[in-house]
Amino acid sequence: INIGTNAKYEDAWDEINAYDIPSADFNSIYQRNHAYYTKHYGSLSLEVHTKYDDLHPNLNSMNSVYSIEKEHVEHTTDKRVELFKNGGEPDLPVLYFNYGRYLLYASSARGTLPANLQGKWNEDIYPAWDCDYHNDINIQMNYWPAEAGGLAEYTNALFEYMNTMWEPGKEAAKKLWGCKGVWYPLSSDVWGRCTPETYGWSVWVSAAAWYSEHVWAHFEYTQDYRFLYNFAYPFLRDVAKFYEDFLYKDEKGVYQISPSQSPENHFVGGGEPVSLCISSASDIELCFEALGHAIKAAEILLDIKKKDAAGFEELNGVGIEIVTEESDSISENAAKALYAGVPEDSRVKDTERFAANIKKWKELRDNLPKLKINDKGGILEWDKEREEVEPSHRHISHLIGAFPGDIITKRETPELFEAAKKSLELRLSAGGGHTGWSRAWTACMYFRFGNGDAALDHLRALIGDFATTSLLDLHPPRIFQIDGNLGGTEALLLMLLQSYHEELDILPALPTDFVNGNVQGIRARGGYKLNIYWRANALEYAELLPIADKECKLVDKKDVKYEIYCEGNLVPFKKKKGLITFNVEAGKIYTIS
Repeated sequence: INIGTNAKYEDAWDEINAYDIPSADFNSIYQRNHAYYTKHYGSLSLEVHTKYDDLHPNLNSMNSVYSIEKEHVEHTTDKRVELFKNGGEPDLPVLYFNYGRYLLYASSARGTLPANLQGKWNEDIYPAWDCDYHNDINIQMNYWPAEAGGLAEYTNALFEYMNTMWEPGKEAAKKLWGCKGVWYPLSSDVWGRCTPETYGWSVWVSAAAWYSEHVWAHFEYTQDYRFLYNFAYPFLRDVAKFYEDFLYKDEKGVYQISPSQSPENHFVGGGEPVSLCISSASDIELCFEALGHAIKAAEILLDIKKKDAAGFEELNGVGIEIVTEESDSISENAAKALYAGVPEDSRVKDTERFAANIKKWKELRDNLPKLKINDKGGILEWDKEREEVEPSHRHISHLIGAFPGDIITKRETPELFEAAKKSLELRLSAGGGHTGWSRAWTACMYFRFGNGDAALDHLRALIGDFATTSLLDLHPPRIFQIDGNLGGTEALLLMLLQSYHEELDILPALPTDFVNGNVQGIRARGGYKLNIYWRANALEYAELLPIADKECKLVDKKDVKYEIYCEGNLVPFKKKKGLITFNVEAGKIYTIS
């Protein structure tokens, strides 16, 4: 055994002092930090005026984390948290929102590793959960606010990590499951090793499918077709290929998922709690969505190939300009490195069988088990009625289809939508939401359900019960976990705008307390940037900035009369099936009032 060192001195202190360490004062560090982050931090601002602060019109204007004037801050942060918990300091969620955006890019910029459970800030030699990546909600929650929050470029750290796991994930799919495609474990480390742990829930198969939601969302928000061709479609295809082999058809022609789990949850069975079943709700939802995203990606690329063969070939050229200046997608150099990291045998080939894949994946998706409603009126979490070991469980994975997913909606699946509400009520009534990230997820769910006041109550609990004196989120027993911070930021974005299926729902769940305000620079699926202004709890007007020529779809609100203008001219629109549709051109500004 040989052991060596690059140290030159016996004494550690001598070693430290032997090297010239550049010094910098606070101001120079601050200016460098400010300059680096200004581009994206300044890309979005939120201002809220509650019914309590009419005498302080600028109190909640947080265009920059650096712009808070001292005379506006009457209390220290810990005192503000205490007051907010008891009904005061109504503007504190805006600070929490901006803080979350700062934490996201501060833990994701200039690196190839994404934010782990502690972001990148850990105080222990032996950290909780080894500062690892939990792939069954936590890392996903970290990046929920990136796209809508104007920080899409920082998802590159997440995608680079997916590259790190890609080859090991393909090997794991083959050796552990006998399947093609890619499989990711429930938890992983910085080396991207894809090996299951010994815990009962660690044979869960849907982690890669959950990652695929972020891949598809990045394309939806940025409309970056090179990203779709070089990274998104290859990954979505590999996830779909895993399901091609993993799903099995039962005697009724239904494709079942087995073994199947509801992440980290158990039900009563035999002498010990049981985690395995056939086709849990969360696995059905994630499989359905992953196959759906793969189908859409293949359809888009096939359409381009048919209509513009030369343009299709150009998508493979990562040496030329990646995206337009208006896009929020990752930079050209980062894109080159990302695409180069995609496994060779996963890349799009000249012989890519888009049409055959579409047909195959539709057949799988359309014959998955249907979601069911249990005898309490909620979503059936497992394959049949089961007695829960922990009715207050921190995870609400059976509701993924409602959020962060998009297959359970009020308009398309009203019965399941109501059942999802009931499931959340049942979980909370049993004592759920007892971690910071779980409470953040709950707030997101209520904004998704359109109940802004209930969502604000859970934000109050998130900040009041789980924030440190510096607003960092805590997991019992007082362990810092960054996901609650970033989930709270996402909750406020959902309050302002939702854009599932590229249908823009402006101010879908505004709390009663947030009387007046505006958000500038929020992003939407379909490649839109919006500035939204509201007064007396209702939309005053919104400015819509598209990055591509297309048909825009707005959710039509009952008893609301709309007018749309562009360059002073009235824009015609159509109403159909709860939507308002009109044509937009890239680079123009459309005012909706």
